[in-house]
Amino acid sequence: MEQFVTTEDVAKHFQVSIATVRAWVRKGDIPEDTYAHFGNTYRFKLSSVVESLLKNKSDADDAQLIGVSDSGSTVLIPGSGFVGEVDSLVEDLSWDAGEDV
Repeated sequence: MEQFVTTEDVAKHFQVSIATVRAWVRKGDIPEDTYAHFGNTYRFKLSSVVESLLKNKSDADDAQLIGVSDSGSTVLIPGSGFVGEVDSLVEDLSWDAGEDV
């Protein structure tokens, strides 16, 4: 059985601030069925949070990086339609200096 983690652990996993995780909870970006709430204490099922954010990527702020896999090789950039390997993202974002932009 997967253990529940703290708000701080979720923030570290996504490399965002604790305030960002709290905002995701308030906005419903992190669904209620992915965490337990006792008073002012939240505990999250991390794999479910990751799955939810990836599934609902189009609802997130376009400027914010939402997901990075544990290996650091897979990313999700909401609004861009990009979910894939870092190498592919670098290729997509790079261009020949001689090309017209």
